[in-house]
Order: sequence, then structure tokens, then C-alpha cells
Amino acid sequence: DKLKIWMSRNSNYYQVSRCADLGPAARILTEEFYSHRTNFITFQIERLKTSLSLESTFPKRDSTSRCDMFNQPLKQMFVACNNKDGTVLGFAEVDASPLMTINYAEERNKNNENSTNNI
Repeated sequence: DKLKIWMSRNSNYYQVSRCADLGPAARILTEEFYSHRTNFITFQIERLKTSLSLESTFPKRDSTSRCDMFNQPLKQMFVACNNKDGTVLGFAEVDASPLMTINYAEERNKNNENSTNNI
């Protein structure tokens, strides 16, 4: 019982990201990817670019969003937060959208059929 109480007081939690979480998420991503190879000015530029990128790909909660057969969104952003004050500690983006691949054999067959029909 003491372990459960300690864990509930000290553990972190995760949640679906809100738009307000994108600023802290951009800070985390920028620090991890760019802090060792930028100066103060270029770091701020990279942070702004990361923030704008996250905002532009933030999943929309409307009727046009793509969902799977269980009506779950195919793209989701999550944040890990501090249990005590809600500070964003981590960020993850999950994208289950199908890959856009071209079946080259089918394309080649279609092209061959079109070229033989033109003869």
C-alpha cells in the first residue's frame, strides 16, 4: 500500500496532447536535436520552426479527420507530464496512417496494356 501511495504521488502520467502542450514539446525536441550544434540565436530559430511544424501537423478534432475502423484517429500526439505540476516532460507523435506506396508491377502492366492498345 505504501508503494502505491508513493507511486501515485511521484509518478508521471501521459495524455493526448493539447495545442497548449506544443510549445513545451517544441522546446524538448529542439533541445534534444539542436542544442549541441546551435548558438543562442539559431536555437531560437530552430525552436520556432519546430513549433510551427508541430502546429501544422497537429491532429484536427473534426469530422474530416481520418479514423480507423474503431473510430480512433490515425494520428495522435501524446505528452508525458509531471504528476505534481503538470509540466511537460516528454513528447511522442504516433502516426498509423497507411503508407502511400505504388505497386510498380501494376503500373508497368497498365503502361504495357496502353502501349499495345495504341498499336
